[in-house]
Amino acid sequence: MKIIAIGCEYVGTSTLMEQFQAWLNESMGQTTIIHDHFKIPHVSGHPPIETPGTLLTDQEKQQVLSMSPKVKEVFTRYALYYHTPSQTDHSTVIGGMFSGHHFDELIYAPLYSGYGGPGEPGDRRVEAQIIEQNFLKYAPETVLVLVRASAEVVRQRMKDSPHDDSLVRDEDIEHVIQRFDEEFARSTIHNKIVLDTTNSTAAETFEDFLAKMEPFWTEGDRLRMLTHSF
Repeated sequence: MKIIAIGCEYVGTSTLMEQFQAWLNESMGQTTIIHDHFKIPHVSGHPPIETPGTLLTDQEKQQVLSMSPKVKEVFTRYALYYHTPSQTDHSTVIGGMFSGHHFDELIYAPLYSGYGGPGEPGDRRVEAQIIEQNFLKYAPETVLVLVRASAEVVRQRMKDSPHDDSLVRDEDIEHVIQRFDEEFARSTIHNKIVLDTTNSTAAETFEDFLAKMEPFWTEGDRLRMLTHSF
């Protein structure tokens, strides 16, 4: 089972994945890494559990931000393909939980990083199509989760609890929300879930997520849940 959670910053994708990580450990005895490092300059580390030395320092983040668009494009493209299922040992190499992945690159790279636009080297539309073909071929059980919230709620959360090195700008919130809606609809990944956190607590959202996941558990997932309950 693989999960890709996507959505504008502040809608709750990271919170959802952290809750799911804890639930998997409790319900299946399964320890799964969250890959939540697809937004520049956050290009290293696996929150919320960090291996010492994997998070970038403030100085290293500035080094990432100062890279040319060409270098950023090459670096992030390599990172995307490393975290994409392939014929090789994808199950142990890339884990099963992703926040953003190629959707972050599709939306944020042309908007904020100066690369990946239509017809440009590393066109993220082209790369996304290749990446999704690999997910469909080597991990067809993948579930794509769109997490949404109203623009007003996103603005309030941004004001109340600003992220370090936040990417989304206030004036772009409506546009970014719309872009995630568009790319979710366009995605060729078959298994899809939509969650709205506008008026829901984190706990309520997670309960909704588990209910909507019911049709997508694999036989292996169900067996692990059953055997772990004894």
